[in-house]
Amino acid sequence: MMVGVLPRLSGFFALIGNVVVLFGPAPSWLVASFAAVSLVVLIAILGWRPRWRRPGTILALVVLCSAGVTAFCVLDRQERRWPSEAAGERVIGEITIDSLPTREGGVLRFDADIVIETPVTYRRTSRVRIVWRDPPRPLPRAGERWRVMLRLDPIVSRNNPGAANAERAALRDRIDATGSVVSWSATRRVASRTPALLEWRQAMAESIAAAVEDRDAAALFQGLAVGATGEITREQWRVFSVTGTTHLVAISGMHVTLFAWLAAFAARALWRRVAMLQLRMDRDVFAAAVGVPAAFAYAVLAGFGIPTQRTVVMLAVWWMLRLTAREQRGYEILATALLCVLLIDPFATYSAGFWLSFIAMAILLSIDEAAVAGGISWQGLRALFQTTWRVQWRVTIALIPLTAWWFASVSFASVPVNLVAIPIFSFLLVPLVLLGLALQAISASVAAPLWRVVEVVHEIIWPPMLWIANQSWAALDWQPSGTQFLTLLVMAAVMLSSLSWQWRATIVTIASLGLWPPTQIPQGAARITILDAGDAHATLIETRQHLVVYDTGESYFSAGRSAESLVWPAILAQSRSTADLLVLGASHGFRAEGAARLAYLARIPTVIYGGLWPGAPASHHRCQRTRRWAFDGVQFETFAVAGGSCLLRVSARGGGALLIAERVDAKEAAMLAADPGARARLKATHVIAPRRGSLAAVTAEFVAAVGATAVIVASAELPPARRAGIAGRWRIPPSAVQATAVQGAMRIELDPGRPDRLAAL
Repeated sequence: MMVGVLPRLSGFFALIGNVVVLFGPAPSWLVASFAAVSLVVLIAILGWRPRWRRPGTILALVVLCSAGVTAFCVLDRQERRWPSEAAGERVIGEITIDSLPTREGGVLRFDADIVIETPVTYRRTSRVRIVWRDPPRPLPRAGERWRVMLRLDPIVSRNNPGAANAERAALRDRIDATGSVVSWSATRRVASRTPALLEWRQAMAESIAAAVEDRDAAALFQGLAVGATGEITREQWRVFSVTGTTHLVAISGMHVTLFAWLAAFAARALWRRVAMLQLRMDRDVFAAAVGVPAAFAYAVLAGFGIPTQRTVVMLAVWWMLRLTAREQRGYEILATALLCVLLIDPFATYSAGFWLSFIAMAILLSIDEAAVAGGISWQGLRALFQTTWRVQWRVTIALIPLTAWWFASVSFASVPVNLVAIPIFSFLLVPLVLLGLALQAISASVAAPLWRVVEVVHEIIWPPMLWIANQSWAALDWQPSGTQFLTLLVMAAVMLSSLSWQWRATIVTIASLGLWPPTQIPQGAARITILDAGDAHATLIETRQHLVVYDTGESYFSAGRSAESLVWPAILAQSRSTADLLVLGASHGFRAEGAARLAYLARIPTVIYGGLWPGAPASHHRCQRTRRWAFDGVQFETFAVAGGSCLLRVSARGGGALLIAERVDAKEAAMLAADPGARARLKATHVIAPRRGSLAAVTAEFVAAVGATAVIVASAELPPARRAGIAGRWRIPPSAVQATAVQGAMRIELDPGRPDRLAAL
């Protein structure tokens, strides 16, 4: 009985132990210690009491082993991390680029292994995610070794609402630190290593870019051929996301599985026509001998990333069970594959693709079964397409909770689009791109007609996808809470159950009532969230029905990334998908880029900005005169001095007030304090200190005019000495100086007739 139970359930129990460590509240060292002690005790008991060796006990051992191994892996990676006390340390060393570099404006991004030479204190080998601003020409390439000076920073997770967990992502990708290349006269290219897979992939991506005229089409083909998605534009990603076709873009589990199925399909057809093959081996053995290596080769071509690794393992497990005449129940296949995946990569559960791929794999396995049942005739192929269409809506329903949780988006257009896109991508685009790549290696002139055919296919399918992506009904931007996520899981399970449609509709309708709880902000109150944006700044001001955003957290060379990865997720986390107004303290170029990106995502109709913005759109207004308005009984006021930075004051009637003066400098502070009209507008109980709390940015008169009882400093660091200096300048106790560098994101609640409250999230 034990032998029969373990293959079917061990993978799921290993997943339990893994998830307890990676997603549980207990520290890894505690879990590792508990698992080790428990294993010793349990093994001793089993040696003493052999009759206790039952399936349940063995599965408990699986859970403990999985938890212990995962915890020790976490501790090992944490030991490799760049220490927090060395944040900002400059080091000199030799880096080896081991990923495909991606360009964005004048910035190059890639992962690299660095051997640190100096300072001697930090001599080690680490894997670093590097940003290189204004890199030399010719650009650094995959596989090259460079001698550089880096500024290294530890991986830090910020507690901003809706933000991705940076530490988990670093564990998933085996990244020990982030780094930026510092300008240094001795920077030089050391050498290029012997051409290998990575260099070959970059060369193939470049050959596609040279052969295909349409830049967007070339970027898509690079992703389909070798998994190089760095050139795909944000607009392309938006279309793929809204239409639910992101999984078709990069080489994913679906591509690898279908490629293996096509190889096996061709192998079966060949087997039927070659008598020698029929005499030497069974048809399915030959199909497996062709299909699994084909999947492995395609996965290697894509860089053999985690999603493709999982798929190759699952395919191998499925074929193993099939060829050994084992009982092929779906949960047995998935559990066995799950166990293999977790043995290969204990951090796989930190990847959204891990969870999505197992669901997709289960569906694809059922598709393969349908193909086998239908034979290798055209009738069998037709049965395959019919099965694909029949199960597509089930896949979509099953993935809605996960896609909403991981990507803060639910695509309603995915079912009809995927019904057409999956066959086109999997059976037309991908084979043609791979064939074009093979012909390109022989002769560019021979491959040119084929590339033109593939471009025509892209020209045909892209306009309808773009049109659908621009429809308001196509997708819902939404970040569910934990309770809402569980409700979605229940609704999906009911929809996929065997209950009658009447019961399913009734249960889903009742459950859906809990998805949209009434707002918790009363009339006349405001909930203000100051995001942790490092040395930049971003604040959300919510009222009962409205949302105002102040700044987008942009810094130099961020190219709108902060607006997209910091502010937009925070908006979605508040169960909102639009904003009414964006206020920019100043309108530098990088801030304008972030404003444009956020205004597009959140459909913001109006922007008020400080300073100058030549060529600003008609919906953007300069912060020259005082503007006053009310949202849901909360008073708002923007004002500036001499065309300088734009200040925002938010107040509740009979309650507290917040003054956002983050971009004010000393000259502006003096002018505001000297203006009797401005002095009256400066009064606030809370203030976001100018220039990251700089003492030189404020005057005594400005401090007196504000009269704040609490000061908030938006900065990446706040040493105790500086904190004491800020407290002295603002004439408040040090405990009243709060910093995002210490507390992370913070929230202020302004209620009418009540004192305001400030707390960390």
